[in-house]
Amino acid sequence: MNVFLYELKAFRKNTVIWIVSLSLLAIVLMSVYTAYSADTESFRNLFMGFPPEVLKAFGVDIDIVFSVLGYYSFVFTYVLLCGAIQAMHLGLSLIAKEFNRRTADFIFTKPRTRASILTAKIFSGITLLLVTDTVCILVAGAMAEVTADEPFDVKIFLMVSISLFFVGTIFYFLGILVGAVFHRVKSVTGVTLGTVFGFFIAGMLGDALDDEKIRYFVPFKYYDGLDIIRESRYNPTFVIINILLVAGAVIASYALYVKKDIHSA
Repeated sequence: MNVFLYELKAFRKNTVIWIVSLSLLAIVLMSVYTAYSADTESFRNLFMGFPPEVLKAFGVDIDIVFSVLGYYSFVFTYVLLCGAIQAMHLGLSLIAKEFNRRTADFIFTKPRTRASILTAKIFSGITLLLVTDTVCILVAGAMAEVTADEPFDVKIFLMVSISLFFVGTIFYFLGILVGAVFHRVKSVTGVTLGTVFGFFIAGMLGDALDDEKIRYFVPFKYYDGLDIIRESRYNPTFVIINILLVAGAVIASYALYVKKDIHSA
């Protein structure tokens, strides 16, 4: 039994739905830029009517947001949110589905180690995320080229876009870890939405309060689009934190998964 191919097939339809959804979201958001850039003065006055804390919470910098990259960074926040939901839901589903269906005894009695099964599942999920993110980034890039009224730095655009995968890996492995910790997860969607939105709201509150400490606990803020535009690089501290979080989640997941009890139906 090829677990890798089986999981690819099992989550194929779900992944196609996410690809279409994220691509349509990118198309809709970027298509608005034409009207947005044509009336910058009105939007500038609108933004200036909001308190600074509100603008920070929504990732708006008036000096940057009217450029192609600034606008993309602003709307990309919501693409990132959806990508995180997909990633955690996928990771949690990959691990929890056999236990929720009480079919784990079937897969674990096959002549394969639990570690090899988990490895195949992890790589199948990573493959699906890579395909989803690649298509989404290509679509967003094409829309940026079509709607932009001025040249923009493609390198910065890609750096902002690729953060979709980096942040996604954190939530993906968090989902895998949660699946390895708990014997059964009654609502994969409920756990996913609660966790992802919890982090997202925490990030908004941290920005509104201008509390830099909160940023260390919110993956959405590790690759802040405005910071990338200003500095033309990723913050090395948060890149290291990303790597450590993923590595820790992987190690813990293997340790728990290989010893997880099986409760038959």
